This record gives sequence, C-alpha cells and structure tokens, in this order.
Amino acid sequence: MQRTLIIFSSGTVKAYSPLQKETDRYGYELELDAYYTCFEFYVPFRRQTREKMKEESELNMYKALFEKSIVPNFFVIEPSVYPFPLGYESF
Repeated sequence: MQRTLIIFSSGTVKAYSPLQKETDRYGYELELDAYYTCFEFYVPFRRQTREKMKEESELNMYKALFEKSIVPNFFVIEPSVYPFPLGYESF
C-alpha cells in the first residue's frame, strides 16, 4: 500500500512558546512547532548586563564579537522532538 502526504501551507510556519521565564540565575522556554518542539533550560555562568556596542567599523565589531564568543557564557540543555516526522512514520 502506497501512502501519499499532501501539505497545504500559507508559506510561513511560526513556533508557539506558551511557557517562558528568564531570571538572573536561570531561564527556560518551551517552543511548540509542528516540525521542531523543544524545552530549553539555560543557566548563565555569571551575571551579565546587556551592553550596547558603540559605533565602530564592521571589522572591529565582528572581531569583538568573536573574542567574546570563545569563552562559554552559559550552559544549555535542550531536549527536543520532531512531531511531524514522527507522526508521518506512524502511518
């Protein structure tokens, strides 16, 4: 028996996040989507304030961002599931 899958789409699929919290010590978010659903829990290693970058050349800006990205700033654990492919396999 051959199965056919027909998908009707309006062109964009947006994720839905019914559960989200962020504090100084931790944060979590639940993201619901037909293609990728996940629960993300993260803990920053140190308290950080959001800094504004001053006006400078693009090369210097990317250099500063790269230097800051080498050292880890937070720990993330993100279990996920792919509902649409799992549902398709059950047919």
